[in-house]
Amino acid sequence: MPFNGYAESGMRFGWWEDQYGNTYQIGDTVVLDRDYVFSPVWIKENSHVISGDIIYDSAADAVLRASDGAEIVIPENTSTDGLKFPVGQYNVNGISFDLSENSLLLASSVGSTGTETNGMQLNRGNKIVFKDGVLTTDSSSCKILLQNYSNLTLDNVDVKAGPVVWELLSMNNDITILKNGTKLFPITNGHATGDIVADVYYWPKNGYDEVGLVIETTDVEIGGSILLNHDNSETAKKNFMEKIVVIVPTSYTSTFDNIVIIDPNSIGAYDYEWVPCERDGYNNGSYSQLKFIQAD
Repeated sequence: MPFNGYAESGMRFGWWEDQYGNTYQIGDTVVLDRDYVFSPVWIKENSHVISGDIIYDSAADAVLRASDGAEIVIPENTSTDGLKFPVGQYNVNGISFDLSENSLLLASSVGSTGTETNGMQLNRGNKIVFKDGVLTTDSSSCKILLQNYSNLTLDNVDVKAGPVVWELLSMNNDITILKNGTKLFPITNGHATGDIVADVYYWPKNGYDEVGLVIETTDVEIGGSILLNHDNSETAKKNFMEKIVVIVPTSYTSTFDNIVIIDPNSIGAYDYEWVPCERDGYNNGSYSQLKFIQAD
């Protein structure tokens, strides 16, 4: 749908015109050629992402400029620069991305200065949701697709590696929730460490208090191993048994048993068992929590 009005990134505008000469105002319902229906209108045209009555240059631009509570819709396969979420910008109502069964392709990498190797850097103090689509990359510098320090939910999302990705999801802080058919695909590019696709890394030396993974539904698929480890600091050695959190449906525990790796270089001579989960939201008798125990 051609956009014939003038707009700059972050600018609010009041009308636009489609290819048939029809004009629209904010709040109108518009049916696009591809049978997308949005009200208020959400449109991506060329490199623009439009959220309600605000136009952004790209998904990466929206991440920097959107307000807490924003809901971003991606109505077609979209390429964007890497996404770096500002610390604490979406800390109350969060930010959500509805991929609308499309792919969000990360064309470059981001990260901390000198280590810009992440497709996304999801910084602490944010609540972030991606749903209903594919996250991937074609970047030659992206080694970790999702570097997470936030409260992150992947809801019916396929997560796929790019040409040099060696890990799909690295969890360093807060809670990551996988649910509703989310899939971490196997990494087949030759760059993975064994078959590891994700890690849960307790990192108190860098100021992160707790890290956790919740697999919320039994239809989540993990195409490799998940590594549990920590930074080897004295704080980590003392507290990791409480600060590395893994929660799964009780009927999923045997599936997780087949994919979990406990890092012998950090956690050392520990095994684990499953106990009823007592955490809020998961203490209804249907979930189990991993508990570290001294190995025999």
